[in-house]
Amino acid sequence: MNLESIASIRNAKSFCLSNFFDSSPFINYDFFKLLEDTECTSKLSGWIPEHFILKEGKEIVGFIPNFKKLNSMGEYIFDHMFEHAYYQLGSNYFPKFLSGIPFTPVTKLKFLYSNKELNTEKIIKLLILFVKESKVSSFHANFLNFETSKKLETHNLIQRVGIQYHWKNRSFRDFQCFLDSMKSRKKK
Repeated sequence: MNLESIASIRNAKSFCLSNFFDSSPFINYDFFKLLEDTECTSKLSGWIPEHFILKEGKEIVGFIPNFKKLNSMGEYIFDHMFEHAYYQLGSNYFPKFLSGIPFTPVTKLKFLYSNKELNTEKIIKLLILFVKESKVSSFHANFLNFETSKKLETHNLIQRVGIQYHWKNRSFRDFQCFLDSMKSRKKK
């Protein structure tokens, strides 16, 4: 099995049309292609598509959505402390790799999209080697569900835990109704 990167989701179109989907409506070929077509994911935005594909021979058997990041904008993750630590050590934090959904803090169920059962340990080893050879500072996988994150942690990847707050509309007519339901000190 080989791990390669591709500069556009178009290069894995047939595989992605039948295998790249999740609980999130943003995990699909058309959304990622639209981001490329409108240059939302480009060098200018700091989200350069560099998706990972896994191949057995010439056949694509796996896909990891990935971007080479030139900044931390649009990630909904605040990693400025890591950036500052790199600079204090005399290293560059950017570029870095990020597997996630651009501009969207939505949890995805999967890390790897495949049409078959693959050896996760072997894939992680290939991924780590690829990252080292690519001369990027690090690899991040944002907004994974808890089970997937724990599974990656068993392969010596470090888990960074964050908290998301989800607002639920409990039959509020509008935002003012929502504010009226709170004590004054909570409204700020």
